[in-house]
Amino acid sequence: MTNNKVTMEDIAREMNVNKSTVSIAIADKYGVSEEMRGKIILKAIEMGYDFSQSKVSTSKRNKIAVIVEDKASTFNNGFWYEVIQGIEQRIRELKYQLKMYILSQ
Repeated sequence: MTNNKVTMEDIAREMNVNKSTVSIAIADKYGVSEEMRGKIILKAIEMGYDFSQSKVSTSKRNKIAVIVEDKASTFNNGFWYEVIQGIEQRIRELKYQLKMYILSQ
């Protein structure tokens, strides 16, 4: 899929969900759980989806998403805690909003 443009249909097929679920998740609209939204966004990133083509309102363009795997070591480990804290601080300095997705296995 690296040579072809990745579509929402491709992501939906890969995740075994409806295209509308992918569309709702990528557009950050109500109707998809935060866990599923995180999984879809992560899969879209992995597949090389071009988010610049998504129809996200301009009010949502000042958001940055961070996807974190839900493991005790992630939040209890001083290193990862500082990384996440640093990301959050820098995002606030830039006047962006942080949207954190926590994926459970």
